[in-house]
Amino acid sequence: MKLKTPSLLMCLLGTALSAHAEFVLAPNGDFSTPGGAEWTAGPSETNGAGPGGGPVFSFPAADGNTGGFAQINLDTGGFAVIFADASVESLGLTAGETYNFGMDMKNLNGPGAVAKLKLEFFIGGGRVSERIEVAPLQGDGSSWATYTFTNVLVPLGIESIRFVPLVDSSPLNIGFDNIGVDNTPVVVDPPPMGDFLAPNGDFSSGNTSWGQDTNVPNAPGVFSYPGGGGSPNDVGGHAAINFITGGTANPYAVIFSDALSLSGLGLVQGETYVFTVDMKNLDGPGRVGKVKFEFDQVEDNDNRDREPDELIGDGGSWQTYEFTVKIPSNASTIKFVPVLAGAGDSNLNIGYDNIGGSNIPVEPPPFVPVQIPNPGFELEPVGVDWSPFSPLPSYISYVEGDTGNPSRFVQLTDVPEEFAELKAFNGAEVTFASLGLAPGDPFSVQVDMKIITPGSDPTSPIGGISVVGPAGFSAPDGFPALIGDGSTWETYTIDFTTPTGAEQNRASFGLVPGKRLSGATVAFDNIQILVAPQAPFTAAIEQGTVVTWEPAGAEFTYQAQKSSDGVTYTDFGPLITGDQVTSSFDAEGAAFYQVVESSLEPFELVTNPGFEDGSNSWSLQGDTPPQLVMDPALADEGNNSMRMAVLTGPTAMLPDTSVLQQAGLGILPTDVLEFSFSANIENRDEPVVMNYSIKWRRENGEVISSADGPIDTPIGVWTQVTRTGLVPPDGTSTAIIEFSIGTGAGPDQSGAVRIDNVSLVVPEMGNSEIIPATSAPGVQVSWPTKSGSSYQPKVSTTLSGFTNLGPVIEGDGTVKTISDLISPPAKFYEIDETP
Repeated sequence: MKLKTPSLLMCLLGTALSAHAEFVLAPNGDFSTPGGAEWTAGPSETNGAGPGGGPVFSFPAADGNTGGFAQINLDTGGFAVIFADASVESLGLTAGETYNFGMDMKNLNGPGAVAKLKLEFFIGGGRVSERIEVAPLQGDGSSWATYTFTNVLVPLGIESIRFVPLVDSSPLNIGFDNIGVDNTPVVVDPPPMGDFLAPNGDFSSGNTSWGQDTNVPNAPGVFSYPGGGGSPNDVGGHAAINFITGGTANPYAVIFSDALSLSGLGLVQGETYVFTVDMKNLDGPGRVGKVKFEFDQVEDNDNRDREPDELIGDGGSWQTYEFTVKIPSNASTIKFVPVLAGAGDSNLNIGYDNIGGSNIPVEPPPFVPVQIPNPGFELEPVGVDWSPFSPLPSYISYVEGDTGNPSRFVQLTDVPEEFAELKAFNGAEVTFASLGLAPGDPFSVQVDMKIITPGSDPTSPIGGISVVGPAGFSAPDGFPALIGDGSTWETYTIDFTTPTGAEQNRASFGLVPGKRLSGATVAFDNIQILVAPQAPFTAAIEQGTVVTWEPAGAEFTYQAQKSSDGVTYTDFGPLITGDQVTSSFDAEGAAFYQVVESSLEPFELVTNPGFEDGSNSWSLQGDTPPQLVMDPALADEGNNSMRMAVLTGPTAMLPDTSVLQQAGLGILPTDVLEFSFSANIENRDEPVVMNYSIKWRRENGEVISSADGPIDTPIGVWTQVTRTGLVPPDGTSTAIIEFSIGTGAGPDQSGAVRIDNVSLVVPEMGNSEIIPATSAPGVQVSWPTKSGSSYQPKVSTTLSGFTNLGPVIEGDGTVKTISDLISPPAKFYEIDETP
């Protein structure tokens, strides 16, 4: 295996603190201001606290550790929180550093357990990661004590932190006081380079540091942590998952580590590492299990369960399996998740031990696009790698023998008002990038199908493919036209296009019978994803003149001009907005150059931004369209707001969506825009997603790319979300503003949010003047880009080492350029494309 030279690491193993540490309270963290000012109380941002009396929140003015305090009395199941937000700057923290957080707690009912502290990290209005901290019990818990949560990394780029005291078991009656953070960074020592274990990765301390979850009814028998029989040589502890599902629909069972700091393990964002897990089939020869590596930011990683490349031996003895994984460039934590899931894993009894890896980076393996596993249903056990999704197992069945194409196949029955779907990848979502696809790329799914039993309408589509992702994304029309009468095996090809929204970079793939073939049974075999080959990457270089200037600020535009006589000037190059680009390139050359600087003044593009004119200019879409709320008490400003709500019933199998859109906003690619809106989330269950999107469109209506983000504001509070510095890609003619919320495909989910004061501001030209500019011989490098890819121009004078030339440039399907001055010695250029 080829190893890379390790990067210099600053990691989180030491805890030596400066003697001048300052403990900074969260807003009203000592609850000295009456009534819990600055704090929001509620069951949770995601679920209720249970059917009983529910949590009781109070903020007594006395008897805390220093005066007032907060109280959560949870007498039912579920969990309850209070939370307050603070900017990183106000706390005196630096993103990328590590700190110790703290709070005082007391069990108000007497000796017993205390609570936890959840910390959520935000950029703008979007939550990007979270972690739950637990500290050892002080005494018997019945007296006020200070609990310290050590070595918490504040991820790079974070702008604000949410403090969330968390009670997640009952009955508990907990007091909280003096919540805050020591704002002196923890002094840390780098960990040793080489092999490492996850905390208690050898299970020598039972299930300490590991959680577990399953939907199998006999859960007490699923997980065990024996003190012997581990790896190697059947010595020491290990973890076991005995996956006897008993016919459970879409079964799963996982154990999972805490969210571990990457730097605490010596891991670096963007690098590739080899992780290792010892596994054994505890019932004897046979398959072993799977492992998932979960990051707080997914980026280009697919999120599927990973199986070993091949079985070592017969699977009945302890063996070490390797998994090569690239760390996302924006991640800060990792979870190790041994997993068994889907009907294909039923009746497996798998041991796991020595979970860890090496923190020495390796060269990433060549990219190989992911394909649908077990595409012809021939692998054992029957149905492995496929997950049934149906209210009754009888709607999905596997047929043995030689009647398939050529042998075993699966058949699905469409029943009125019911649902049958068989999902590939064991029901997991995979990223389009893992399939070799960028946003906006075309692809096809090829599948063999035939009708076993005709339905009531023989002219309807035979069956097809569902491609469903987050935020209610669903690819249109996955049902091809019938070939002949459908009674013989035929190969069908269904065309799709990947979505362009950043939040829609992944999807699940499923087989579905024709939805209008009431009572029909359809057979499927040989499913594969077809991706058109990509054209080779090329770049071009040309010589000319580079004109440069000193920008006055982001609120100005700059237009380079040239002249042959110094009197009459003509524009060349694009109109440049802001202070990030400070040059233009002229391939033809001229005797005279100048630059025109113009100030920008804001102009509102959104029509009816506050819904004071009802739903005029807005499109209300989705399974449950948004509703106008005409109540000043429920609006952020004015009289009206727009409410989006989704709900699935107790037996629902399909997602519910609600979409709010305004289209046709005319803009120019040279505009620098500011987008904002106010949101008030009423409630949101765990699977419900809420997002916003600004979609950039060409004149023909084609979406080039989009700027997206989550709606993740506090529950019950009007909060403004703002995005500044938005630059439409070249070729943009109009924009669409879209808000969308959606449930998962399951029962008993709900969410609702009100939207108000939607704004997309574009600057218009103000006063202009000529500013000094310089010109010199230079070159321009140009290259085509793909939406979803990023590009780093680099330069070298020796070819032995390249340095970055300017910032990373995001692709949008157009040609991008960068210029550089000519200077001795010779220069060489390269463009690094990711992914």
